[in-house]
Amino acid sequence: MTRRAFNPTAEQRGNVEAMIGYGIPEADICLLIKNPETGKPIDLKTLRRHFAKEIATGVTKLKSLAGNRIVAAMLGRDGRHGEYRRSRNLRRYRKVLTL
Repeated sequence: MTRRAFNPTAEQRGNVEAMIGYGIPEADICLLIKNPETGKPIDLKTLRRHFAKEIATGVTKLKSLAGNRIVAAMLGRDGRHGEYRRSRNLRRYRKVLTL
């Protein structure tokens, strides 16, 4: 019986990108990503070959997301929809940033 090549799903790609962003070691990520054909975890070589883009961009995307949320909170915006929150503390931050 021949084995087919591993084809990562969109969900696996998102999970790997998030885990890389959180700083989880690649060896630990391998234990959580299963090959649907065998039901076994993938090895480090397979992770690096099939998830190279996610490994390269995971940390940067998470830092960008966190930074955007922090700035949105400081400006009194929700961060997801750009709506303003009703909060005295956030209004103070907005005043400081506009000085």
